[in-house]
Amino acid sequence: MTIDNQNEPIARRKFLKKMAAASTATMMMGAPKSLPAAEQKQIEHPRSTADSCILLWMAGGMAAPDTFDPKRYHPFEVGTPVEKVMSTFPAIDTAVDDIKICAGLEKIGSVMDRASLIRSHVLPDLGHILHSRHQYHWHTGYVPPQTVACPHIGAWMAKVLGPRNPVMPPFINIGQRLEGLGENEEIKSFSCEDVRILIKSNIVAKLKGKIYYEKQKNFRMTYKSIFGLESDIGSNDSHFWFWSKRMKPRSVYYAVHEDLHRTRLKTPFNPLWIMESLSLGAIDTKNIRTAEDKNNNLIVLQDRISITGEKVTKSTLIDQKNKRVIGHYVMRLDGTLIASTEIIEFKEIDGISVPTKILIIWHDENVTMEWELSKSKVNQYISDEKWEMPSYDEKVNMGE
Repeated sequence: MTIDNQNEPIARRKFLKKMAAASTATMMMGAPKSLPAAEQKQIEHPRSTADSCILLWMAGGMAAPDTFDPKRYHPFEVGTPVEKVMSTFPAIDTAVDDIKICAGLEKIGSVMDRASLIRSHVLPDLGHILHSRHQYHWHTGYVPPQTVACPHIGAWMAKVLGPRNPVMPPFINIGQRLEGLGENEEIKSFSCEDVRILIKSNIVAKLKGKIYYEKQKNFRMTYKSIFGLESDIGSNDSHFWFWSKRMKPRSVYYAVHEDLHRTRLKTPFNPLWIMESLSLGAIDTKNIRTAEDKNNNLIVLQDRISITGEKVTKSTLIDQKNKRVIGHYVMRLDGTLIASTEIIEFKEIDGISVPTKILIIWHDENVTMEWELSKSKVNQYISDEKWEMPSYDEKVNMGE
């Protein structure tokens, strides 16, 4: 038997000859089959003693250092560095030697001899915001997204153990639905630190920007030119603001959300409209009418009162096939457009469609903006500092 030199190039004819021989040998082997029972290693499952098992899944998630895995405790004092605060509560003894849990759980501690405390579970890196991915991984053992729905761990147990009663299902799951993408994939946070902006108005300008969003009202957008920072537009749970280097007088203009209509803030500076333009938040479904266009896109119509007190119609265009918003339009009752947004291109990030190219037109102001977004991140942690109102200049309350 000779062994060919693996470093020498193989001729096409020789390659085909060897492949044909391998294929013939494979066909002669017959269909694959299971090993006889005698050849298989017997699997011994532990004998079950409970009639049934009920898993109460607390999807909110308790902080382990403040419940069942206490760490170093440092009594709170004003000015205590955050790195010293490992556990909010001191550790207490339980019914089992050398097992401690946090103060406040004394009744649980008294029956710890009838419980199993698992502290060895390690989470994969599935993002810090979207809990449903971690829940999906825990329930199924599979990391989402998956192309098909994966069986629940309870279904696997039922398959191994079988039913205890022929008229009762061996496994029942009540509550959250498990889907292939990880229960409920949605945008809870979004960031893009590479936004290219082309503004066309009386002049043409090229800008670079950054966008941060976190459900529900946290938003921040800054953009700069070759001359430095040009604008800062943002929102948090209580306030919204805008600042522009070109405004006179130059100030940080802000108001509480309840005073939005008192500000008469123009559309280009309205962070809520910008959030809608990016299709990041949920669609308002109050008092809507629906229709379809010739391309079978869903049109959602809603009557609104604009910030200036004018009656307008908001139209949202939804691509029903791909299940994503592709356009927003605000128009007067006579049909003239006030502002419009069209999402030209998308890309998938972890099973979620995010915009990569957007055309925004403020028709009243005769301003067109083209956005190109790259290096976007979805459902990742964003520092709370992003939602703090800036202090570039004097603050002016627009709602007063």
